[in-house]
Amino acid sequence: MENQFLKAEDIKIYISIPPDIYHQKIKKIDFEPKPDKIIKEEWGQKIAFFRIKELKPYEKRIIKMKVNVIFNSEFNKPFNDTSHLYFYLADDPYLKLNSEILKSISNALIKRSKNKEEYIKLVLDTVAKSLYFNLDGKWEDAERTYLQGHGSCSEYSFLFSALARLGGLPTRFIGGTVERNSGIDYTFHRWVEVYIKEKGWIPIDPQYYDSPKSKGKYFPDDNEELFLITTIEPGTNSYLEEWYNYNIKAKKGIIKIIAFYKWEK
Repeated sequence: MENQFLKAEDIKIYISIPPDIYHQKIKKIDFEPKPDKIIKEEWGQKIAFFRIKELKPYEKRIIKMKVNVIFNSEFNKPFNDTSHLYFYLADDPYLKLNSEILKSISNALIKRSKNKEEYIKLVLDTVAKSLYFNLDGKWEDAERTYLQGHGSCSEYSFLFSALARLGGLPTRFIGGTVERNSGIDYTFHRWVEVYIKEKGWIPIDPQYYDSPKSKGKYFPDDNEELFLITTIEPGTNSYLEEWYNYNIKAKKGIIKIIAFYKWEK
């Protein structure tokens, strides 16, 4: 990061710590420098907190997180944690559950569906038919995303999650990094998990579902994409706010940020 303001700046940095979950087994995590403290959200997400009280004009700082992780599909077991479900049904500024447009869509899909699984499929089809992928650097709420007809992985997730919660299904946002061909991930990725009592939390990637390579699958196989989960959250009411992976707060100035994950085997 670099302070591009003409005065010294007080910076707060929040970096989500990858959990030991599903297909990933975390062996070790090292930070350079060490965080000021580790924060734990109510729903369990751990966040490394750093504070730079005086970042001088045009001064640069680097923070590194090194994650030693083993990926193995044999670790992948159903995750049936029922704690804090109320978090995952609540409204959020990016969901707009009071939207008459979204409620009308949800009500129509509820009438067409016979069970929760069928409702999920109808929601996915609706999102796919309503949007095309467009990475424009902005995040709109679910209603605005539907009306504009395009969105990023985050906006696909907002619209899907809004319709799922309106149908009574708890959802949570999953953020992480995907192994790219270049070995460096600058764009990151966000998807959703839906809770069904009989099955636990089910991963669903609405943007992936809308791509030709999905062939109707809700989520990519391990041999298609390798991803590291960094963030599990119910919405934007967190230290990360609307972001995932990290959040940086400055009081006055302009902070230039270059953030990426470098994959090494």
